[in-house]
Amino acid sequence: MRTGMLWLDSEPAGGLELKISRAVKYYQQRFGRLPNLCFVHPSLLEQANDDPPIDILGIDVLPSQRLEPEQLWLGYREEEKAIRAAA
Repeated sequence: MRTGMLWLDSEPAGGLELKISRAVKYYQQRFGRLPNLCFVHPSLLEQANDDPPIDILGIDVLPSQRLEPEQLWLGYREEEKAIRAAA
């Protein structure tokens, strides 16, 4: 992911899927495409950093210690081959 959007969701109601859904809706309105990658605070996931991503709403969700529990970092991950070709 080369660029992304930091989303703050401090709504106490709703689980991770609802939080991601709200962020995705805004992301799509803002950038005209759906994100395919989302980083969240590890406390929102029951997995280790080296586990494969969890799929929520067709988006790969991964933990990141750099985020606070109410933050989501969404973006679009280009395929690695396309990134290498452009470099």
